[in-house]
Amino acid sequence: MIGAVIYNGSNAMVADLPAPSLDLESKLHSIDIIDPADKLPLKDEEGDQIRIKLYATSPEEAHLLSLLTPDRNLMEANLAAEMLQRAEREVQPRLKCGLLADRYTTLTDFFNEARMVPKALDQARAVSKQLVDEARAMTDFQRDPNIRVVVSCTHAGETEYFSLPLNDPQLSAVFERLDEIGEENYSLGIKACRYKDHWPDTFAEVLREEGLFALNALAAAFPPLEEYEKYCAVVEYADANSSGAYIALAEHLDDFDYYPGVRDLDDVAEEWISSQPYLSLSAELQEYFDYSAYGSDLQDEYGGEFVSCGYVFMQGMMRLEDILSEAQDMEMQ
Repeated sequence: MIGAVIYNGSNAMVADLPAPSLDLESKLHSIDIIDPADKLPLKDEEGDQIRIKLYATSPEEAHLLSLLTPDRNLMEANLAAEMLQRAEREVQPRLKCGLLADRYTTLTDFFNEARMVPKALDQARAVSKQLVDEARAMTDFQRDPNIRVVVSCTHAGETEYFSLPLNDPQLSAVFERLDEIGEENYSLGIKACRYKDHWPDTFAEVLREEGLFALNALAAAFPPLEEYEKYCAVVEYADANSSGAYIALAEHLDDFDYYPGVRDLDDVAEEWISSQPYLSLSAELQEYFDYSAYGSDLQDEYGGEFVSCGYVFMQGMMRLEDILSEAQDMEMQ
């Protein structure tokens, strides 16, 4: 196993190679490095913002480090460690002996030796493609807040990634690709989700039960992060359990009012009074005002309910039943 100490200014982290690309990218993000591994040269020069120092734990790895010159990158170092540690049984002894005998002048020589056996070549290609594709998908996910979920498509030992939401032409291209692979030959899963709590499982259930088209529609309708807490409260209030309901609630989010942190009817009344410009109580009246009774009247009038993170109710002409009926019509289309 090769060790890598990676610095970003005064911040540093340690990674053991080979490492799954997602774990490696996560560690890079922990010290605010957003560039993918294939964009990080193996340079350890004083004054550089990003520096990478490699060290070996075995003699053959020490020889391998001599091939990992500054013009190489972190992804190639990870791939070289992967090939050395996990190469096919008939290939690994040849690689280790070649390293100890200084048979390789460059890292390319080392890679070419590993590829002399067809199985090693297939493995190297799969590992390289997996590292690049996964790193690209996760880097895009980290950089673009408009990406709500990343879907993995696994087939024949390979994995492709789709970032949602997609527009109509992009989604059509994905479905053409899936048709090309064949429905019986692939499996879809959730690789990354922008939202916490139950949503990764919910997105996975929508994908499993309703398909990629429904998941893409949900990802497109999902509100921005600044409205996430209110949206979760509204979903709980409506007891929603389908993609159509989730989408309809997102589209009608402005029809709901949300008081975060409210736990009783006294708080409901106080929040209501403070939000209405025509209502106010003098300091003298506040001592005698029955907030609980007023909160109860408001609850009866607007049908509000307490949820786990606050209080939700509706004003105006729109009713929850109308919104959920709209969701049912959407699911039947």
